[in-house]
Amino acid sequence: MAKTRDPQYHRLVKKLINTERSQVLKSLLNSLSPNEVSGILLHLNLKHQLAILDLLEQEQVPLVLKELQDSSTVLEEIVGQFSSDKLTDIVEGMKQDDAADLVSILDESQVDAVMENLPAKSREELTTLLQYDEESAGGLMTPHVVSIVKDETVGEAVKDIQGYIKRQGFQMFYTAYVVDEHRHLIGTVTVTELLLADRRAKIGNLMNFDVVAVDEDLDQEEVVRIAKEYDLVVVPVIDKHLKLIGRITIDDLVDVMEEEYYEDIGHIAGTGAEEVTEPSVLRASRDRLPWLVLGLLGGFLTAIVMNSYENAILRIPEVFRWAPDP
Repeated sequence: MAKTRDPQYHRLVKKLINTERSQVLKSLLNSLSPNEVSGILLHLNLKHQLAILDLLEQEQVPLVLKELQDSSTVLEEIVGQFSSDKLTDIVEGMKQDDAADLVSILDESQVDAVMENLPAKSREELTTLLQYDEESAGGLMTPHVVSIVKDETVGEAVKDIQGYIKRQGFQMFYTAYVVDEHRHLIGTVTVTELLLADRRAKIGNLMNFDVVAVDEDLDQEEVVRIAKEYDLVVVPVIDKHLKLIGRITIDDLVDVMEEEYYEDIGHIAGTGAEEVTEPSVLRASRDRLPWLVLGLLGGFLTAIVMNSYENAILRIPEVFRWAPDP
């Protein structure tokens, strides 16, 4: 969830925007993390939000928008103002699972334009992820996962991993997943084991056969439960044929835990999860206003009905005990 180091930080940012001190504001924004910038955006109106996003470095914008995904109303308003070219750049700068979450809130014309602009491989990966329920393991996973074949030597496996990282870009990982010739997940090898093993040793002789994976359609709450039970920081995802198709990383697992926590708080409070985390009193009031008005009208209606039966209540006081509490 987006937060700032100072709850009043947005006042300074707003002042810099209004006084057109763009260079000072840009320097300030570059010193903040994406999480802090997104926290500031939540306190500003749409015009100021767009002004800040225009000042950010191009690679920072996807990271900031990713932090806003818990505040879907704000995010929808912002991306609704972007051109298809800018949306395409943002989608390409995100991890595939985060990109799928962003694309899922776009309107149909924006989705078509973005998909048309994306490279063929990215479009194919994104299309695959969008087929999953966003609250399933498939909806959480990224398809980029380091895997090696059991019949390889350690030296060959290391070369494969190096080649994969050069093609896909650097990604943090602690475990390489071992697959057979049909990409069935059959085991794991830790990075430490690869570094210490003889380069001529076979992966099949090193791997741990006790591997925990989740089905692509498993609900996200169950994924988190399994990760906690087995102390996993990364959860491999398999399809119906037991083939390795992706992985769920610790940042996504933490996001799910936080989301479920605020959903539970929202249910207890009788509100939605987004309202619990909404920093703007005006937005929260606007969202609750229809229900407050409905409750007020219900109270008036109850008073009118009870007033019409006032004489009956006076004659038979026992009836009043069934009246609702004021």
